[in-house]
Amino acid sequence: ALTAVNSDLSCVVIGLALLMKSGAAPSHQWLPAMIDGLSWSAVSLLLIIQKINPFILIFFLLKSDLIYKIMFIYVVVSAWVGAVGGLTQSSLRKIIAYSSIAHLSWVLATMMASSWAWLMYFIAYAFVLTTLVILLNYSEMSTLTHVTTMNKSYFSF
Repeated sequence: ALTAVNSDLSCVVIGLALLMKSGAAPSHQWLPAMIDGLSWSAVSLLLIIQKINPFILIFFLLKSDLIYKIMFIYVVVSAWVGAVGGLTQSSLRKIIAYSSIAHLSWVLATMMASSWAWLMYFIAYAFVLTTLVILLNYSEMSTLTHVTTMNKSYFSF
């Protein structure tokens, strides 16, 4: 019985560390602040590449019943923080960071469904985010005021 308790505790500690590394709310505070000071290419790397390994490990940790219950809390809180957090931001990088937190809740919820569908969702998210980051880097936009005053020729092909 002692081994099972230690095993569950180890899974919880590892799971919480992986969720923090992924930027899941409520341990997300570092993500928007860090992203705001990065270049667009670094934003893309941080929001995509950094999450691959933690997601794979979290997926396999979900076999623990305790992690599954904790994950539900992280899904709900990440969805709420991601949706509401970006509403007061003017920095496009911070808005994308909060969007990433909201998308993280969808990835985690799909993982909880015990399906590899989360990987397809993450690949689609990575493609869309990379495209957006390339466009924002090309147009040199960093705030919402840049978006509202931009010249339409930026996106004419």
